[in-house]
Amino acid sequence: MPGTDSITRITLESLSAAAFEPLLIPHRGWGIAIYLLAWIHCHADVGAVVVRFGINPHAPALAWLATRFMPTRRTDKDFIQELTRLLSTEGVSVLTIGEIAQRMRCSRRRLYEIAPTKEALFVGICRDVLAENLERGFAAARRESDAARAVSAYLHAALNTSGLSKAALADLDTIDSGRAVFDDYQLARVRGLESLLEAGMRQGLMAQHNPRLVSEAILGAAQRLRNQQFLKETGMKIGDAFSEFYEIILNGLLCRPEAGARTS
Repeated sequence: MPGTDSITRITLESLSAAAFEPLLIPHRGWGIAIYLLAWIHCHADVGAVVVRFGINPHAPALAWLATRFMPTRRTDKDFIQELTRLLSTEGVSVLTIGEIAQRMRCSRRRLYEIAPTKEALFVGICRDVLAENLERGFAAARRESDAARAVSAYLHAALNTSGLSKAALADLDTIDSGRAVFDDYQLARVRGLESLLEAGMRQGLMAQHNPRLVSEAILGAAQRLRNQQFLKETGMKIGDAFSEFYEIILNGLLCRPEAGARTS
């Protein structure tokens, strides 16, 4: 049938099964095939097609359609991971719920089962990303034997990145619930760092300073170090900038005499 490939491509990319109802009359054979493709694409569930149309589940035509045109159904975990990669990279302001569904190769219904709006979907994804990033910092700290190394590990793991792109962070800041999520994340980072600093001071490994003051100073500097203009001016990569900053925080600016050298 001429033009079938282009019709099928349009079906899979943008249109619903219902739009192909008229095709069932003039081209009944291909119309049903296209209808099935659209239905499978929208619902990602061959079983639903079998029940709806009363098809033999072992029919060769159904097997051919499913294997030829449809990807393997993703687990919920795989789906959320893919959705997280999309939204944490591109943000949400440039995407409609329809475009998200298209990019994810899923129905809008599946997205609405997760959250009632695209903004709520995005904020929920960002909350999980930030929580995972914070846990990475604590996990890195727990692997160290003393508080000084724990602070260093926490700084490197939790403070130099949030796991969200600049676009995603900007979008998060425009949503009331998103700002609340990020504020909670910042506060949790400060509290986590404070507890590690207090432990280091108790162990006599760190000089006695107000832990909150130190934490706020580090977080403030972290915002500046991520600035692209600053990195361009200094010729530093972000990872190198944070490593040098953490070295200054942990070991100070004063030069220490070499071992065995005499001091005046």
